[in-house]
Amino acid sequence: MTPSSHGSRIRSVNVLAVAALSLIVVTFGAGFGSTRSHAAPAQTPADPWEGSSFTSPSSYATTSDAVFSGVFRHTPSAPISKVTLHVEFSSTDSPSAGCRPAPSDQTQTYETTTSPPTVDTTPDTTDPSTPTTQEPKQSSEVEFSFQVPFTCNGVYDATATAVIEDPTGDVPPPLHKSISLVGVRVAVAPPMPTSITATDAGNHTVNVAWGAPASYAGSGKPPPDFIGYRVSRKDGSGSFSAIANTAPDALTFADSSIPASGGAFVYEVEAVRKFASSAPLATNGALDISPPGAAAGHGSGSTGGGGGAAAPAPATTDPGAGGTGTAYYDSLADEGAEPGSGALAAPDGGAVQRFSGKDGAGLLKPFAAAMNLGVWAGLLLFLTRRAAKAERAALLGVELEHTP
Repeated sequence: MTPSSHGSRIRSVNVLAVAALSLIVVTFGAGFGSTRSHAAPAQTPADPWEGSSFTSPSSYATTSDAVFSGVFRHTPSAPISKVTLHVEFSSTDSPSAGCRPAPSDQTQTYETTTSPPTVDTTPDTTDPSTPTTQEPKQSSEVEFSFQVPFTCNGVYDATATAVIEDPTGDVPPPLHKSISLVGVRVAVAPPMPTSITATDAGNHTVNVAWGAPASYAGSGKPPPDFIGYRVSRKDGSGSFSAIANTAPDALTFADSSIPASGGAFVYEVEAVRKFASSAPLATNGALDISPPGAAAGHGSGSTGGGGGAAAPAPATTDPGAGGTGTAYYDSLADEGAEPGSGALAAPDGGAVQRFSGKDGAGLLKPFAAAMNLGVWAGLLLFLTRRAAKAERAALLGVELEHTP
């Protein structure tokens, strides 16, 4: 055999070896791929509690009635025995010490007896002699609703948990399910004040008084998050604007911000706690306040009773207050005089004007007028004497010049 023929045979063997190896690799890869492609995909077990959720409220929402409700469902049929609601302050809230602890857990219980399969004895059209068996219900479902007695408004997290009672061991675990809410803002409004009055106190001032909500008065007391009262005012057909926010124990407010032009005013008051306020209570009708130089307004606006004593009706308009208040004319009996001696008489025969005890001294304005006249008289006398002295000095100088 020549060297050339030997080399050709070796090359042929190499080619066959490579082809055989390639065929083995392709066959193995195809078989492996076929095995993988026919393998059943991994499946996630179904959640038997699917469909369980809160229906109201939702996370980061606001509830004004503090009702937490929802539904628990379990498939297949399983006896849900109870649902418990746990509420706690959210980490985003910083309640006062009087607001803690958060509401205690609440529980609702349910009947756990399951009904056995029922037999339908209604004849079938195809075979009247054959009764049919109705399968038991394939899901357990309970609805829950909790009216939570919150001490304070605030931001809360809530968790509801359902528990299955299964003494037979037929229900696969888990035998409980928890659903949660976070950042729920509880904003329950306080009750409305019981009354309101608005009275013209003179000098462009209105005294507003109101009664505390019934549950806050007497032996009752407001919740720890009670802020106080908001007083608002409107002029004529305008809209209400807040003019004051008072302390929790305040039941009166003196409005000294009446415009110089006066007007007809209506007042309202609201009770305010954290995140919420009551419905407003407004006075009946408008209170008229006259501008300077006009007759002072009379009457008062009010709603309800017991909201504070009203000022006495004015006897006459105050002629020296620019129409901004009222004057009262007291009898001599107020000064310790004998009853029936009549009103205090002024030099001109008129009555002497006095103010109520809280507004100033009774004879302040007459005394002030007398002092003014005395000052002017003294100044006039001084000027007259000074002029006379200057005149005498001038005459004396002329006489000295002409003396021989």
